[in-house]
Order: sequence, then C-alpha cells, then structure tokens
Amino acid sequence: MIEMKGPPLSVTTVERLARYVWSVDKRALVTLQDDGRVTISEIQKPKEVYDALQSLVRSKYRLGGRKWSKFDVQVVGQTK
Repeated sequence: MIEMKGPPLSVTTVERLARYVWSVDKRALVTLQDDGRVTISEIQKPKEVYDALQSLVRSKYRLGGRKWSKFDVQVVGQTK
C-alpha cells in the first residue's frame, strides 16, 4: 500500500489523482481517508505507481489545480 500525506484534498482532486494512478495501474484502489490521507492499495505495479507519484510531487505540473510538492509519498505495509 502507498500512502500520500499533505494538505487537505477535495473529492474532485482525489478523483483526478485516481485517474492519474489508473493510467499506470488499472487495478489500483485509491481511497481518501477521513484524516486527509490518500491511500493506494490493491496495486499490481507498485514500483511504477510509486515512481509516478514521486514524479508528480517533484514536477511543477498542477493536477487538479493543485501543486503536489508539499505531499509526502511513502510505502506502508506490504505491496506485492
């Protein structure tokens, strides 16, 4: 499972993030937690998804009208 922590996200922004993740791994499950974390689980391609999220955080690209540089991406628990 991969977890993203950072400033609060709207549902619309999480939907756009989910589409971004699904472009890498169609089976990934993107969930917005109550405390504001975004978790990505049921990943078939964990390295590719992690690399895509890291490149999003490092880039100046604004996905969903938001800069992602303040987010932290980390692997939590087991990934296959």
